[in-house]
Amino acid sequence: MKIKRPVSLIALCFALSLGAQAQIMVGAKVGANINQFSQPGTVFGFTGGAFGKYQVMDFLGVRAELLYNQQGGARQDYWRDYSQVGGTISGISYTNRFVNLHNLEIPVLVELSHPSFSDEVISPRLVLGVGYGLNLGAMETHEKTYYFNEGATQQIMISDERENVASNYKQNMWGFIAGFAIDMKAGEHTCTLEVRYRGAFNQINNFRFGVPAQDGLPGTIGQEGDLYPSTLSINFGMTIFNF
Repeated sequence: MKIKRPVSLIALCFALSLGAQAQIMVGAKVGANINQFSQPGTVFGFTGGAFGKYQVMDFLGVRAELLYNQQGGARQDYWRDYSQVGGTISGISYTNRFVNLHNLEIPVLVELSHPSFSDEVISPRLVLGVGYGLNLGAMETHEKTYYFNEGATQQIMISDERENVASNYKQNMWGFIAGFAIDMKAGEHTCTLEVRYRGAFNQINNFRFGVPAQDGLPGTIGQEGDLYPSTLSINFGMTIFNF
């Protein structure tokens, strides 16, 4: 009994110290993304939403976010073969392809900083975590060239055409997040400038294997292969409520 009492007292003091240091903050953030698939070519996007942060200790915080997040990248040219289908069109080529993915993103992050910065106006911190993205839609911009059976010179090009290609990509997107942030205290609010990278755990291409034209249907030659999205983002956030 004499041994248990000091241990219980230490545990109680530790719990109370955590409770005294713990703080819940809610805020909003916006940012810009530079996106790329696992092949050359980038597209720019927007991110924005809300976050909630629980400050466990001086050097440790846990944050969850709910974001609208644009990802994407460039895709390689591909060809759809209609020679086995019949009709006047022998094939269609798709070039200069850029895809924008519209995702609902839920990151869960751990924030690490040195305790010596806890009372400073400006404090740096390391950000690590994972994210789940739900693909709400995908739009592709490309140039489309129609080739006709009458001859190789018979063709028509349509530029800057937009097409809904949501079915080409998986709906669930898992990734890891690593970054660096600087907090700047302004009264009861905290402003944050953050740079972070999001990599992919799973590939998202629904056409991993090329399909030749057969059975009266066009093929999808050129869209095959694994596809992993990545994002470098620069964000600005501010706490709105403290509890």
